[in-house]
Amino acid sequence: MKAVRIRPSGGLALSVALGLGMSGCAMTEGLEASGTLDLVITTSAANDVLLEQGFRIQTAPVCEPVSPSQAATEPAITVRCAGLTRSGRPITVSVTEGKDMTIAVSGQQIYQGSVDEILQRNLSAGEPADPSS
Repeated sequence: MKAVRIRPSGGLALSVALGLGMSGCAMTEGLEASGTLDLVITTSAANDVLLEQGFRIQTAPVCEPVSPSQAATEPAITVRCAGLTRSGRPITVSVTEGKDMTIAVSGQQIYQGSVDEILQRNLSAGEPADPSS
């Protein structure tokens, strides 16, 4: 039996792997259609970045799509998230249409980059080593 080690940064990879594993399922099609899968991926990516940077999370960022009235004032932002660190510092996350994510803790930006970049980094972190190298 092969031992499995779970790492804190594997949350996104696990979420995506489960999503990919269900890709033939009507449930996943419904999630994609409603945008819920994007919210799950955004939440997981934000959690991974926070944990990688050593933040202890009390309330994981909860993500919601930007409403049409908010979109009128912030047209590039499609998703907003809010959470708390264990020390009570507010966590804010925003994602643009182009999947660029900005994460701030107490108003101080700690990450700005692609959601897809985090996804790829965490998926490749779980790949087994190449035995030929």
